[in-house]
Amino acid sequence: MSLLDVAPIIEQMLLVSDNVSDLNFSCNQKPQVEINGTLYPSTPMGLGKLSAFQTEMIAMSILRDNADAALHLAKYRTADLSYALPGKCRFRVNIFQQRNSYSIVMRVIPHDVPSFDTLKIPPQLEDICNIRNGVVLLTGPTGSGKSSTLAAIIDRINETKSYHIVTIEDP
Repeated sequence: MSLLDVAPIIEQMLLVSDNVSDLNFSCNQKPQVEINGTLYPSTPMGLGKLSAFQTEMIAMSILRDNADAALHLAKYRTADLSYALPGKCRFRVNIFQQRNSYSIVMRVIPHDVPSFDTLKIPPQLEDICNIRNGVVLLTGPTGSGKSSTLAAIIDRINETKSYHIVTIEDP
């Protein structure tokens, strides 16, 4: 197994629980999975504490097909990008440099768009789907469900209307 083939590492980390929300790779730490807001060490493919070289190889593997993100990382010491395990799941990824090594945080993006019922969205938010013009801001802290809520709103609009929708998200 080569660290340039990061897919098996990620796949093993995802097997820890159905509730894994994030994967973390940092120098001098074991790979970590976040489940319900708590970080747990993981040892995919027998990995222990990661060296600076290993975290760099993981970062380069994730950046392999994204030259723009690689250039941004080289220039600004941070990059936001997406990464996919075909047929399995997608991730929002942040790679950054700290203390002369790389750290990688990967947020799991589920394949299935959650429904209003699944998310228990209040009726007031359902009214947003009927707004024809204007700007809607959806804000909140990390892990509060902004992306899931937005996906449900957009899915509902796409099912019932023929509106033009523009989203601006960071990251």
